[in-house]
Amino acid sequence: MNENIIEDIEIFIKNHLLLKKIPKFKNWYDKEIFWQNVEEDLLKELSVFLQKKYSEFYTLDNLQYISKLFLLYPNGLPKKLNELNWDITKIILSIFSEQKRTFYINLCYEKKFDISTLKKYLNEEIYEKYCYCLSKYYKNKNLSKKEYYDLIDKVFSISKRII
Repeated sequence: MNENIIEDIEIFIKNHLLLKKIPKFKNWYDKEIFWQNVEEDLLKELSVFLQKKYSEFYTLDNLQYISKLFLLYPNGLPKKLNELNWDITKIILSIFSEQKRTFYINLCYEKKFDISTLKKYLNEEIYEKYCYCLSKYYKNKNLSKKEYYDLIDKVFSISKRII
């Protein structure tokens, strides 16, 4: 992300978070709803601001994914993730497990996956099947890069035949 955009976002947030009065809350749920609404309104306004100033890319949807990126990777994006297509990145961000996310980041980067291939691998649960095979048949063996990707390809081909 461009340094100017980050500075503009910081200034925008500082200026727009000056709430006149924060209400007293009866319970934690009301407080949570209040702050979710503030966050959502802020992102909507920020989206409009960034689209006018920079690009149509900064839709509300994309800003929510960008926020998730910063929450998942506070120390900076992994190089491989940074080089992936934005649509692939959005799909990968929906993966809860960090190990599974890392697995698919590496796979997409090394194999130059497109969206349909990534979705196919996710639908086939290749990560889970790979982990099973690895634990069952390759317990104490460190796989070379070639063996690693060969195993993934075998798991996928067997998986397709079974289904």
